[in-house]
Amino acid sequence: MEVTIRRLKKPKTMDLEGSLEWFCECLGLSKGRDIEKTSIKLLTCFLRHSRRENDISPEIIAKDMGMARSTIVHHLQRYEKAGLVVKTRKGYELRERTLEEVVREIERDVEKELERIREVARKIDEMLMYR
Repeated sequence: MEVTIRRLKKPKTMDLEGSLEWFCECLGLSKGRDIEKTSIKLLTCFLRHSRRENDISPEIIAKDMGMARSTIVHHLQRYEKAGLVVKTRKGYELRERTLEEVVREIERDVEKELERIREVARKIDEMLMYR
């Protein structure tokens, strides 16, 4: 998993598009090259589909958005690396039931990794003390 967290000012208006844009930017899912805001549009489409069905195939999203399947897969793989979605036999699904629950799971993952890093840092400190 690769988690990027950027500290950005919360949007003044909490409409769906603005909130999703902020969410994607905070998690490093929107990059400067994404002029057409594909990441945000795709996440919106994915979340709407996930309310109706568990597994969502890239083909369904590509057809719905009028985009190439390869573009959709590229973004879904980025979401998977970030811990938002998981790959299934039929496509992709949200990692948890709600977006809030997904963020909590990512938080737990980060805490576990930081603990592992802390353990190694502690060992390094101990080794340096005896030199």
